[in-house]
Amino acid sequence: MAKEKLVRVIGPGIYGVATAENPTGEVPLGTEFSMSGDIPVGWQGRVAIVGAEPAEGAELIVNDDDDSDVGRARREVIAKAQEHIDGLKADHATAITALTARAETAETALATANEHIDGLKAQIVELLKGKEPSTDPATADEIKAAVDLLDAKNGEHWTKAGLPAVEVVAEITGKVVTREAIEAAAPDAKRPTE
Repeated sequence: MAKEKLVRVIGPGIYGVATAENPTGEVPLGTEFSMSGDIPVGWQGRVAIVGAEPAEGAELIVNDDDDSDVGRARREVIAKAQEHIDGLKADHATAITALTARAETAETALATANEHIDGLKAQIVELLKGKEPSTDPATADEIKAAVDLLDAKNGEHWTKAGLPAVEVVAEITGKVVTREAIEAAAPDAKRPTE
């Protein structure tokens, strides 16, 4: 025995018995009734099972010909909801445009700041290179500071393996530096890749 289901008329073209009040027999939209078995093929898109999940891409159907208070109220609510949704979409688009512009401005400012920092580092390196060398060994802090001043774009500051050049670090510190001292002070020091 087929299970009973409640269906609602959602489109025109469903007919029942003609009466004096309804000579065509067309069932009004929104009418609900129980039925068993499958929905007839000709009724597809004209009735919906009450309580069933809406189909993919389903839209709310409003009877524009329904001039009752309920029909007008439904159309009004839907129009207001659509207006609200359109406003949210416009606000979202405006916010994305503003955030994109801010991000582009920040990227430009960051690139300018990095160029300035690189220029200052180069100046510091040149100033430090000019001092009289010492025979004292460089401290770990001095070596770390010197490695931080190395220029990723300057091949003379790095070995072929991408390690800090001992001679350059020694020149910047103005003291004696060994590979072992660099590895102890800055074990993760590698030439940055762009």
